[in-house]
Amino acid sequence: MKSINKTQNRAIGKGLYYLFFAELFSLLSVISALGSITLVISSFISIYALYNMFKAEPKYQPAFIFSVVHVLMALLVSYSYISHAPAYLTALFEMAFYVPHIAMLYCICTTTGKALERLNPALSQRASLIWKIFLFYDLLVIARILLTTSGAPETMFTSETANVVTVIVSIGASLFYLFFLWQSQTLLQKD
Repeated sequence: MKSINKTQNRAIGKGLYYLFFAELFSLLSVISALGSITLVISSFISIYALYNMFKAEPKYQPAFIFSVVHVLMALLVSYSYISHAPAYLTALFEMAFYVPHIAMLYCICTTTGKALERLNPALSQRASLIWKIFLFYDLLVIARILLTTSGAPETMFTSETANVVTVIVSIGASLFYLFFLWQSQTLLQKD
């Protein structure tokens, strides 16, 4: 039983290693010249990593499915911009884009957190904090989309300051997630 668990942990650790690089490419997408290219690379690496992780641990299968849905939603949002779809439809697609994202992160963090419980309880607890930070960020973005497309008067959520805060929260959450992925994959691959 112990050797199966070690093999499983190593496979999960390897998947987390790939997720680390996927998240790194995603973070690089804030550089406008690299944006689209790095997001495509990030998406394919994430799907590959989660596919391998769910082969090792079936509890990662929902994360894999949500990552595929997330990519499909990104394509739908891009298409709505290119095709000049009505603003309300584009906004609806944009808001829907964040649902599989947070579901995917929830699955990754909770499943990885359980795998880390006996190895590093503090890191295991950090997993819960990470998906909650992303939930806050995603809900903030959804609220901003709703307010800007509904024609509501400018509020603190739709101001230029909120744009800066949103970017800072996004980068901070991504860095926190990167550190978590790196520490988790290192620990699980050594187990």
